[in-house]
Amino acid sequence: MTPGRPLLTIGVPVFNAERHLRGALDSIQSQTFEEFEVIISDNASTDRTEEIARSYVHRDPRFRYRRNRANLGAARNYNLLFRESSTPYFKWMPHDDIMAPTYLSQCVAALDRDPTAVVATSRVTLIDEDGTPADFGRRFREYAARRGLRHVPVERATRLHSGNPAERFADVVLRKVWFHEVYGVIRSAALGRSSLLGLYTGSCQVMLAELALLGPFTRIDQELYSCRFPYFYVSDPRSDAVAGKNDPNWARRRHFPQAQVARGYLRAAARAPTAESRARCIATVLRKILEPDNLAKLIIPGPNNYLGLDLARIWRDRSRHEASRAS
Repeated sequence: MTPGRPLLTIGVPVFNAERHLRGALDSIQSQTFEEFEVIISDNASTDRTEEIARSYVHRDPRFRYRRNRANLGAARNYNLLFRESSTPYFKWMPHDDIMAPTYLSQCVAALDRDPTAVVATSRVTLIDEDGTPADFGRRFREYAARRGLRHVPVERATRLHSGNPAERFADVVLRKVWFHEVYGVIRSAALGRSSLLGLYTGSCQVMLAELALLGPFTRIDQELYSCRFPYFYVSDPRSDAVAGKNDPNWARRRHFPQAQVARGYLRAAARAPTAESRARCIATVLRKILEPDNLAKLIIPGPNNYLGLDLARIWRDRSRHEASRAS
């Protein structure tokens, strides 16, 4: 291990992570790049997560464990990890992802080569719960068909490396389906200028749009990162269950994730560096909202409605309320 101040903080947010945590932490320890610190932030787990995490702290002085008194929700825990860091580079590491040994070294080298770049990633392999490579494209087509959504290719973003901030912003807003750059190596100065993660589903998209306005993304053309992606076989990403993971207290407030993402994009667009880029970014967001399937979310009641107009859910909630009053 290289002595001295670390260059990179790896933030590991965990909650009841005993099944996959060792694999993620082992992949951190196997890195050829050694100038890092690891902060594990435990959202009050009730399984063996704390025991596993502390075993790494005892063996490796680069690891640190902290435990929240209560479950803060995923978004707050993620943001807390970044605010605990003070290194030039930062990376969130989900408890169930795996890095190849050269992932960090190649990402850091890419950022060092290009001082304007704000995020470095590699090509990514999707794996399922058992670690088997997953066919994301097929699963996304099936998901879109079930939800009555327009299917788009998994990855059409090709301009994230552009020198034009409005082009990078448009790539995030219009062309990205999967936002794995959230787990790349990020320049801390840029991340600190973003709004970080909000307490709603899809806030990672807004954060990446903000980062895209600050500088280009760079990608290593090798598959060095395995992402466990339960998107299609655990629960719907717009469901109450997922909202609760982001913010345990979400039920106390109105939960309109689609509208919150749109507002977040507009706030980001308003902070674009020039009047021309602001106009282009605002036009990009309006184009996104007015796409046929998104316009339908604005005017047709249902689980994807921007304003939360889901008649079945409203009826279900009213029935539950009446039943509770009767009891």
